[in-house]
Amino acid sequence: MDGEPLPDTDAPVPVEVQASITGGATTRASYDALGSGKSIGIFRLAQNDYTLMKDVKYTNTGGTWAAATAANKIYVGAQTAKLCAYHSTGTVSFEATGNGTVTTLTAQPYKADKDLWYAAKTTADVWKKTPAANFNMDHAYSRITFTLIRQSTYLGDCKVSKVALAPASGTLSQTRKIDISSGTLTNLATAAKLEWTSAAAGWTAIANGISAVGGAGNKDIDLLLPPQSFTAASLTVTLTIDGIAMSVAIPAGSGQTLNALDAGQQYGITLKLKGSSLKLDNVETQNWTEATVGSGYETH
Repeated sequence: MDGEPLPDTDAPVPVEVQASITGGATTRASYDALGSGKSIGIFRLAQNDYTLMKDVKYTNTGGTWAAATAANKIYVGAQTAKLCAYHSTGTVSFEATGNGTVTTLTAQPYKADKDLWYAAKTTADVWKKTPAANFNMDHAYSRITFTLIRQSTYLGDCKVSKVALAPASGTLSQTRKIDISSGTLTNLATAAKLEWTSAAAGWTAIANGISAVGGAGNKDIDLLLPPQSFTAASLTVTLTIDGIAMSVAIPAGSGQTLNALDAGQQYGITLKLKGSSLKLDNVETQNWTEATVGSGYETH
């Protein structure tokens, strides 16, 4: 029964899983997106006499977490176990070598099923006398969300066909590996410019043209990016609007800066299209906005 002392035996016991998604930065709100029906994947590393277990799926059923397959659950014994976990609404591919805890982060348009959360460790030591494995997860990616506001002085169709980011010098990380057991990031591919077309990204509204003037603006352009830093005050945004490339630097003499893309941060950049030019209006750190997805989160 619960609360009774464990027998004095070497027999291992199953872990008792709890998981939450919590914003770590003070500028972001805390939230929990791991309710009933959601799943996580857990790794038990080959340390302290434990054998390696890769990507063992646990599912939340009415507030109780259980192994998705009864015959495949994680046990802990007299030694402290090193556990890590992740959550995704889509498919995540891990490298087969080593502990299998390395995956790739790719600069891409934001979609809920491309987002990734992870916990490199449990909130407290886990072994047979304290088998509660609590994972407090945060975002692996950084995110930039643009607000584009058309002003009355712009007379074109306001069709945005292409979006590009570039530093004044050096490169941006296009892909980076992340080891979810440590949070360690390593570069894979870099580029002088990261570029997306509205058609391929599914940004239908701006591809067809922004007709509304003023107001809240259009928020189609939403990007997931590997965390990284770059030359201070050097990020340039270029939008191809009605066939003309228009650029704006951050900062643009305003004192606003964006010299790093931190994991778990969502940056809001407001741009205004005035006459024949693009103007920077605001740069701010926002609360990470979760998109509505289906009823089940899958980890495989």
